[in-house]
Amino acid sequence: MYQEQSMNSDGFVETEGLTKIYSSGKIHVNALKDVNLFLGVTGPSGSGKSTLMNLLGGLDRPSSGSIKVEGKFISELNKEELALYRRYQVGMIFQTFNIISSYTALDNVAFPLLFVT
Repeated sequence: MYQEQSMNSDGFVETEGLTKIYSSGKIHVNALKDVNLFLGVTGPSGSGKSTLMNLLGGLDRPSSGSIKVEGKFISELNKEELALYRRYQVGMIFQTFNIISSYTALDNVAFPLLFVT
């Protein structure tokens, strides 16, 4: 059974060699292959979690330091490159629901798909 624990040096979420294969008859699809992940972002209100996410998503630029994703420094990307980065590298769900009030829930969820090429 899951019990709430304080964050420790082992991280909050950790995977090692994680693999998932979907099979249907003779067809096998590798959805995940040997994924290693170490992630944990927690803290009280005002501790900088949203700021960190905005920096990682390229919505803001750091005052100092750097963020590197697949060999590219996020803060050095221009507007067009940032748009492609956000389209293909990261997914964001905002704290304030940036929805179109005249759309249904399904239409709001599907809306970003209009921009995928």
